Amino acid sequence: MKKTVWDFVTKKPNNPFVPNYRFVILSGPCFTIEECREVKYYLLEKETEILKKHTHHMEGVGDGDTGLGNDSITARFPYFSVFDFEHPFVERIRQAVLEYMEDLCKITQTNWHSHLYAQSWFNVMRNGQKINFHSHGMNEDVLYGFHITIETENTSTIYHNPFDTKQIIEVPNEIGTITLFPNYIPHQTTTYEGNDVRISIAGDITESSSVPKKNYGIYRAIGVLWLHLLMKEPTNIFSTPLWLIRGKLPNGIHEWVKEYQRENPSMQVSNRGGYQSKAKGALDDMPFEYSDYIREKLLFLPEFRFCNWWLNVNYKGDYNVLHTHPVSDLAVVWYLTDNHNLLNLRDPSAHPRWSLYERMGISPDYSINAYAGDMIIFPSDLQHEVEPNQSDTPRVCISLNLAF
Repeated sequence: MKKTVWDFVTKKPNNPFVPNYRFVILSGPCFTIEECREVKYYLLEKETEILKKHTHHMEGVGDGDTGLGNDSITARFPYFSVFDFEHPFVERIRQAVLEYMEDLCKITQTNWHSHLYAQSWFNVMRNGQKINFHSHGMNEDVLYGFHITIETENTSTIYHNPFDTKQIIEVPNEIGTITLFPNYIPHQTTTYEGNDVRISIAGDITESSSVPKKNYGIYRAIGVLWLHLLMKEPTNIFSTPLWLIRGKLPNGIHEWVKEYQRENPSMQVSNRGGYQSKAKGALDDMPFEYSDYIREKLLFLPEFRFCNWWLNVNYKGDYNVLHTHPVSDLAVVWYLTDNHNLLNLRDPSAHPRWSLYERMGISPDYSINAYAGDMIIFPSDLQHEVEPNQSDTPRVCISLNLAF
C-alpha cells in the first residue's frame, strides 16, 4: 500500500483578507494484517485490565466527546499511554509517527525542527457504535493527531474542513493503516456494524515545550524531528526577492489591448510567435487609469522610476525563451488573463553549480503561476522564460522595468 495525501485547500482569494490555507492528511502502511491480528488480542486484554483498574472516568474529561460513553476504554485515556505498553508494536508506532511527520514537513515545505512527544490511547467499538463529530482541540500548541486501524469491517473516518464543515474527506479504514491529520480538524467515523470489534490506536503529537501545559493525558518522548530533516535537507543561506501581488483588472483593459495591438506592429525579442510590442519609455501611450493603477500597486517599493513597458500576447504554442531585462533593477509582469503556462525563473548561481545541482537533484528553476490581475516582481537580472501556451485562450500580460 502506498502513502496517500488528501487535503483541504482554499480557493483563489479575491482579496488579501480571505483565509489562505492547506490542511494536509497523510495515510499509509504501518502494520501487516497478521501483525494487527496479534495487536488486536493484546489490546483486548489491555482493555479488560485497564477498565478493572480504573473503574471510573476522570471527572470533567469523559470520553473526549467521542460518544463512546464514560464506561469505554476511550474514557480512560488520561490514565495510560500506549507508548508505555511492553510490546514490539510500540516502537513501530513511534517510528511511523516520526517518518510520517517528516513526510508532512516535506509535503508542506516546512523546515521545522523539534523534540516530539505524543500521548496515545486506543478505542474499542462494538456493533452499532461510532465516534461522533469532534476535534482534539484548538489552541496555540495544536499539531497533528494520528490513528491506526487495527481491526474493522466497512468503516470510514470522515474529516471536515474547519472553515466549511459541509466539505468532507471520507477515508476508508484499512487494517494496518496509519493516518496523520491536523488535530484541530473535526472528524468522526461511520457506524460499525459487525459481529466482532473495531479497534484503533489514536494519539496526539506535540512538541516538548508544550508538554508542561497539558493538564491531562500522559505524554511520552517519541523522537527528535530535526535529526531526520537536517541530515537530508540543506539550509539556503542566500535569497532572491520575489513579490506576488493580487489584484483585480481595471474596466475596459481588454478592449484597449486589442486596439493597441491593431495600431502597433509586433516585434521579435524574447518571444517565439505571438505578439510583442515595441518597448515604450516610462508609461508612455498607456491610458491614465491603467498607469495610475500600476503606480498605486507599486507604492510599497522605495522611490523608483519607470524605464519602459511593452505588451505581450502568446497564442497557443507561443512561448518566450530564457532572457533577462538589462539596464534596470526590477522586472514587473502584470497578468491581464489567467496564466495558461508557467513563468520559470532560473537560479542565478545555476550555471557555475550545474554539476552540483544535477548530482544532488536540485532544480535550478523556480516556477510560478498567476491569475488575471496579479503582478509578479523580481530582479531584472534573473533569467526567466515562459513555457508554451497550451490553451486556446491567449496569454496576455504587460511587462515593465523599474530602476532605483
